[in-house]
Amino acid sequence: MPDSNVKRGTEYEKFVQQVYQVLNSQSDLSDVKVQQNVFLDGNSRRHQIDVYWEFCKAGIEYKVAVECKDYKRAVSAEKIDAFATVLNDLGNIKGVFVSKNGFQSGAIQDAKRYGIQLMEIRDPREEDFENKVANVILNLDVISIKVRNIKFNLDNEWKEKHTTNGLCEKLMNQKLKIESDNRCYSLNEVIDKLPKGVKGKLLKHTFDFPKGWLITEDGTRCLINSIEFTYVTELSKQKIYIGFKQAVKAVVKNIITGEMQLIKVRDMMNM
Repeated sequence: MPDSNVKRGTEYEKFVQQVYQVLNSQSDLSDVKVQQNVFLDGNSRRHQIDVYWEFCKAGIEYKVAVECKDYKRAVSAEKIDAFATVLNDLGNIKGVFVSKNGFQSGAIQDAKRYGIQLMEIRDPREEDFENKVANVILNLDVISIKVRNIKFNLDNEWKEKHTTNGLCEKLMNQKLKIESDNRCYSLNEVIDKLPKGVKGKLLKHTFDFPKGWLITEDGTRCLINSIEFTYVTELSKQKIYIGFKQAVKAVVKNIITGEMQLIKVRDMMNM
């Protein structure tokens, strides 16, 4: 069976890979591919890098190597020193050390001396939401329209020249489009524009489409002047629950600067 610590470490590396893919995309580096478990040749030997990406900007090549530690305790200075040795052997590369549970004071001092960025990347905790609105409940009044009848007022001259037998049934059983003034509408878009001022009463409203065309799914075209709606409006109440905690997938904290960023679930899913 595979070592559980190794498996957990690999899962954490993939988690960090996803987070940095999101961060890069938010920094206009969406075309840059963040890789996991990459091998790079140094001056003395080959090194395994947990997470890696590179890009070119203004003619300058940038390389970033990330060391990931899914420890239950804070990372020690010894681990920072070992990573600094790897970076020195690779040369011309930026180093980032990522931990799930922070860094010891000696590790922070050494990282500053080597120019290594320290990041804490982890799942969100309760303390991350202190003094923040964790959840929002929206109570909404929703107005909906119930159409009782639709009357298509066809152009009289057009009716005289065309057979309209069975046309009404066809119009009521197909998805319809309206072309007028060089614009195209669906019937639902027209219904959405009905006035909603009076609730519960039977209302009538007519939309004028001078020389407009009513088009059926099978391509039948009818010249119309207007469409008359008979309808009622109904008021209902809806409660929408927005769980901010559930929307957060990862917490990213810069140990040196103290800056913290929350990565949302939808951002991770879009990668």
